[in-house]
Amino acid sequence: MGQRSSRGIERKAFIESSDLFKLDKHQVAITRDEGNTLAKRGYAAWQSFGETPLGITSDGKQYFDGATGFGRWDGPLAVIPKIALQPKVIEITGITGDQPATKVVEYKWKWDSSGQPPEIQSYCPH
Repeated sequence: MGQRSSRGIERKAFIESSDLFKLDKHQVAITRDEGNTLAKRGYAAWQSFGETPLGITSDGKQYFDGATGFGRWDGPLAVIPKIALQPKVIEITGITGDQPATKVVEYKWKWDSSGQPPEIQSYCPH
């Protein structure tokens, strides 16, 4: 059983070392409620014009590089934290294929927001 656990850790480390997991900045999807909370805290403001309905305020620029989205009421929203969130593999759910070059690994992952400042950590996915 110890060998299986060690092998699982090796697989997670391999996935987390891939190019996708090394991106410096990620757009992180947020909900309308999270957007409203950021606005109430003064880190963001709803804009009435332009493509991006949620703008980062001067107070918010200490935590975020930007925001994206469409439509204040119905479109998706995202923020780009200054300190990059890191994706973390939480479980490998399956491996298929019989040759190393054709294997497909299925896994579950989540954002690791532990490196974010306490002021915004609760608004980041975790």
